Amino acid sequence: MNNKRILYLIIAVVLVGALFVLFLNSGSEEPTAAKRKKVDYSSHDWKVDLSLDNKNPYGLYAFRELTIADGRFTEFNAVSDYNLLDSIVQLDSSMLMFIGMDLMLTDEEIDLVLESIDYGNDFFISAEKIPSYLLDQLMSEKALTYYPNKKAPHKINKKVYDMYYFYENDTLTEIWDLFNPKKLDTLTNVLSTIYGRPNYIEIEYGLGKVFIHLNPLVFTNVQLLKSDGKSYFKEVLLTLEQPKIQWLTFANFEAKPYSDKSTSFENNKSLLSELFKHPAFRWGFILAVFGVLLFLLFRSKRRQPIIPAVEDNKNTGFSYVDTLAGIYYNKEHGDKILKIMRRNFYSAVYDHFYIDLAKREDSKPIIALSKKSNIPTSEIEQLIKYLEVTTKVSDIFLSNTYKIQRSFYLKSGIWNEEIRQKQINSSVSIYRQKERALGTIGLGIFIIVLGFIFLSVSLGVGVLFWPLGIVGIVIGTRMLNTPAIILNPGQIELNPLFGKKVIILHENIKFIEEKGLNSLIYFKNGGKATLNNSQLDQKKIKALDHLKQRFKQT
Repeated sequence: MNNKRILYLIIAVVLVGALFVLFLNSGSEEPTAAKRKKVDYSSHDWKVDLSLDNKNPYGLYAFRELTIADGRFTEFNAVSDYNLLDSIVQLDSSMLMFIGMDLMLTDEEIDLVLESIDYGNDFFISAEKIPSYLLDQLMSEKALTYYPNKKAPHKINKKVYDMYYFYENDTLTEIWDLFNPKKLDTLTNVLSTIYGRPNYIEIEYGLGKVFIHLNPLVFTNVQLLKSDGKSYFKEVLLTLEQPKIQWLTFANFEAKPYSDKSTSFENNKSLLSELFKHPAFRWGFILAVFGVLLFLLFRSKRRQPIIPAVEDNKNTGFSYVDTLAGIYYNKEHGDKILKIMRRNFYSAVYDHFYIDLAKREDSKPIIALSKKSNIPTSEIEQLIKYLEVTTKVSDIFLSNTYKIQRSFYLKSGIWNEEIRQKQINSSVSIYRQKERALGTIGLGIFIIVLGFIFLSVSLGVGVLFWPLGIVGIVIGTRMLNTPAIILNPGQIELNPLFGKKVIILHENIKFIEEKGLNSLIYFKNGGKATLNNSQLDQKKIKALDHLKQRFKQT
């Protein structure tokens, strides 16, 4: 091949690559001013992330800035290391503060906080989920209730401020958590109410006070940038007396529900769909295509006809269900989902109890259903009230309605014990981090492409790059497709990258200990196994918490 032909070949390859790049990037150009304005209000900006640095609608950036600017507080310290709790609780004139969806403090940490309050410090909590252990220490009985509505008039110091649940600048029905005033202790001081029921109370504990607010979303950016929200926030600050704020960042945990169905669906995703999501992976694919072209031009030779591989049939049932759910979710048709839930509920009641709730004219069918199912009429009426909501509903409202409906199915016997045990006994697979797996595969592809480039310039050392790249691809594929841990009802399966599978029976475990980023499993025979938590998928690692709590060292 002479120099002129090589030059023509290089020009052709560059043109093909340029056209390929333009094709891949044709849908990712910079948005215009009008499009950019629309992106500012896209759905992902409305995710609830109650962190102090989050400037999106449901962040706490405005809360921190307004609190500091108020001038009543001399210090505002955000503590992200839980090991510093022992030192924080010993400070004087301090207000321990937490705002989040879920207060994740252990019983020992709660005891330390209460001991600090007993000596004169205060504790401000605003969360939807508060540990039962803390409530048991502060109240004689459980007093939590809720009220679903779009509007929530917050009354404080004889002033009323209207609050709404916003999503994409639209008001939706929200479930507002409240206290039952009849179950509160007589010494409890009610500071704020919604529809006459307390949502913000003050409890004296020793020399200090505990302030509990059940609606953390009223302190987010989208609320504080409105006049009623800002005015209500100022009234709340007036109830706080301590000059130093110790913000418990480490106690803020955003729970993400785990679903076995989502795992089955994710395993059916194409690898190329993951590659094209990110520009870096897309460029890795381009380099791989160039490597294949160079191989075909310089080193390939057809030896035998290609025999197509026979693919196994796949169960796409979960994929079909998830696809339909995705269609409803993307188009935000929550009312249609609620309609399907209502229709399924009426059908299940009719098939099981022969009671037609859809055509009821009075309360007689509900009374009959209560007698047959042994469920109070109040619970049945509450479920029907939620299912028959006609206004636009939020995802949180749908989730809570489903929980109540599921509880009815289990209590009434529509779902039998066999189905319950099947859910309990199902296994949980925890994979390694997808980013590391894809990075390893990308590195292997890059090494192979580099070998092709060396061979194209007649450097024989390029042959050595092939096995290294193949090893990287094999390791990355194993990381992506093989679960690192499988949690079964009676045993744990560990699948290391190298070596045989290890099965650990629960009866052989002595205890499990957390040490840094590792989980150490100690056996009754004196041995131990190590789990590196940093290598596991952080979305699924919470499935280990129940096992760690069960075998916690005493």
